[in-house]
Formats: sequence, C-alpha cells, structure tokens
Amino acid sequence: MGAISNGYFVEREFIEELKPLGLDWLKITVDGNKKPHDFYRPAANKKIKLR
Repeated sequence: MGAISNGYFVEREFIEELKPLGLDWLKITVDGNKKPHDFYRPAANKKIKLR
C-alpha cells in the first residue's frame, strides 16, 4: 500500500505509525509553475488533460 502527499503534514513519527499498517511507499509531490502543474492536474470537469 502506498500514499501520495504534498508532504505538508508528513513527519517521521507519522510514517513510522503507518508502516505497521502496510505502508510500503510514500510519494511526495512538488508543485511547479502553473502551466506544467495544470497540465497534469484534473480539469474542472474532472477529466485528466492529455497531451
């Protein structure tokens, strides 16, 4: 099991509590400039923008 987070509330103690519950991986995302960020973000209509 994994999780994706912006990392805002992620601290070592929190991760250590989740590991025994099955956490195998954690991905921390970083926002970039508006154009590339919005390219991969769901649109207002909830559809993913494709290239």
